[in-house]
Amino acid sequence: MTELQSLLRELEALDEKIEAICRAERAMALANVREMITRQGFTPREVFGFGSTSRTKLFSVRQKYFNPRTGETWCGRGRAPQWIRDQPREAYLLEQD
Repeated sequence: MTELQSLLRELEALDEKIEAICRAERAMALANVREMITRQGFTPREVFGFGSTSRTKLFSVRQKYFNPRTGETWCGRGRAPQWIRDQPREAYLLEQD
């Protein structure tokens, strides 16, 4: 094996390591951001500057279920999200006014 082939294999291995570390750091950063947003109770409009519009409000349905791990909500209509499937729904109920 030539020195060039050896260096190319080493470069390929390093590229794979870099990619894996970047994916891990990105996942960790996303988890931290989600946790902070959930803990503080921000809405999509507060975080991103957009979200529900007046048209959306006309047809919006009150959210009924809440996932405390991710902050996701579900109104109980349509297909159930993965986090609530095969779970007792009472455990995820939001307090109703």
